[in-house]
Amino acid sequence: MNEIPGAPRPMSLPVRTRLVLGFVLTLGLLAAVVLLAYRNTERLVNIGLGVPASQTIIAELEGLLTGVQAAETGLRGYLLTERDDYLVPFEKAKEDVAGHRARLAPLADDVPTIARIDTLADRKIRELDSVFAAYRSGGIPAARAAVLGGSGRTLLDSLRETVSTLSDERAEAGRAARRIAAQRSGEALRSIALLSLSALLLLGALAIALVRFLNERIGVEASLVAERGQLEERVRDRTVEVERERERATQEAARAREVAQEYRTLVEQVQDYAIFRLDREGRPQSWNEGVARVLGYGEDEFLG
Repeated sequence: MNEIPGAPRPMSLPVRTRLVLGFVLTLGLLAAVVLLAYRNTERLVNIGLGVPASQTIIAELEGLLTGVQAAETGLRGYLLTERDDYLVPFEKAKEDVAGHRARLAPLADDVPTIARIDTLADRKIRELDSVFAAYRSGGIPAARAAVLGGSGRTLLDSLRETVSTLSDERAEAGRAARRIAAQRSGEALRSIALLSLSALLLLGALAIALVRFLNERIGVEASLVAERGQLEERVRDRTVEVERERERATQEAARAREVAQEYRTLVEQVQDYAIFRLDREGRPQSWNEGVARVLGYGEDEFLG
């Protein structure tokens, strides 16, 4: 592809820089996976804590209602039989109700209905105590009058209804919490799986890029070694050629000196002819005996 004159060339990061950036990105993805898993675990723990709390509230409410009913049953048995052994379950039931009320009291701020249940239970226990006190002071007629003058059945029905409603609400809240936990767990698992897959794919791409980089590096080094060997071989060959040429030039120079000496000797031996050599400006540069005999100039007079 021909480049447009004056157009900026695309920037290309070095391979090492790209590999480092890839590893940094991979570590970032792995850190995101760990963080997401931690946050999801924390959320699931919080949701899981809410489910046992709902179950605890339901158990306490059922225990409270059972205790109130047991107290009423114990008192009724005592009034019908006038046997003191019925007072034991009556007092025991009142203690159980007090314990359930004490354990539910801290939850009243978060669950306002608990305060209403506590009020109903307190009124019912107080009414039972008033009936028992009336019986002790005035016998059956006084106890009957206390029962007829109170609202025991209405209180107990209201308590049953309120406890049943709140129990159903807490049970539904627990089921909703479990559904939310399952939904969030699924979403988190999908996100973690996606991030993990992305990290694995990126690691695979980095591994492939690293292998290619190493192969290219090895190929370049091998090429450089081969070229260096070829260059050294050419240098050796050229050195041999230069040495041969130098020997040949030395031999030719020696031969030229020999020829020149032979020519000089030959020229100097000629006496019947003036043989000499002039430079470009016409000045004599050589002399022989013929110059002296023919031209009448000695060597010192003629040269230069």
